[in-house]
Amino acid sequence: MRQRTGKDVRWEQDEAARVANLQDARMLLRKPLTVMSAVQIALLNNRNLQATFEDIGLSAADLREASTLPNPTFSGNLRVPNRPPSAPDYELGAAIDFLNILALPLRKRIAQEQLRAASLRVADETISLVAEVKSAFYTLQAARQLLGRLKLIVETNAAALQLAQAQHGAGNITDLALAQQQITYSQSRFDVATTEAEIRQDREKIDELLGLWRADTDWTLTDNLPPVRPRIRQADILKRWPFLSGSIWLQPILTSSL
Repeated sequence: MRQRTGKDVRWEQDEAARVANLQDARMLLRKPLTVMSAVQIALLNNRNLQATFEDIGLSAADLREASTLPNPTFSGNLRVPNRPPSAPDYELGAAIDFLNILALPLRKRIAQEQLRAASLRVADETISLVAEVKSAFYTLQAARQLLGRLKLIVETNAAALQLAQAQHGAGNITDLALAQQQITYSQSRFDVATTEAEIRQDREKIDELLGLWRADTDWTLTDNLPPVRPRIRQADILKRWPFLSGSIWLQPILTSSL
């Protein structure tokens, strides 16, 4: 699983493992949260993922049971005659289910397939969790950056409204122009309030994915989104590899980069 995610994925099989995972998660929370640290915390602390791990434990137990020979059944009788000869009569017996023994390879193969299916479910849950965490993280980062820009717009509109009120008082603009500026200012404030509400929802979503609650939800976030990859320009390609000029497969590459 580490090969696919690049992060540690641990199954909490006992309380000691649970405490170790929680400590590691809280150490990561001491620093501003990055997308990779958020993914690692989710893989350590997400409750749904840990519940999915239990499927592997149950399937492994079924495999051990399916690979074990059935226990024989022992029986015994003791008879004491009421007339000579008076020596007690013992009778011992043992029985085993041979049909169960014959079906052992089939049961083992079925249990192995069930264990493999459980492992695949855990892998799918892990990859899906990583994708959800990254999506929620980038959504929150984008909303925070948008909020900063919206606040600048509010400040600009507030100054514009103040100027419009002064111009209206001097009779230089109409009532309609002043009303339009007031609407613009009110709309920008509404956009800020809406984005702040979305940010709170985005944080709650990340808390849920990372399995955080109470004091652990008081985390900070790195500010910047990752840079966008620059587009490939034809001039750059031809400058580096001039022999590609006129190549029949150069155009699809350039088209896909647009």
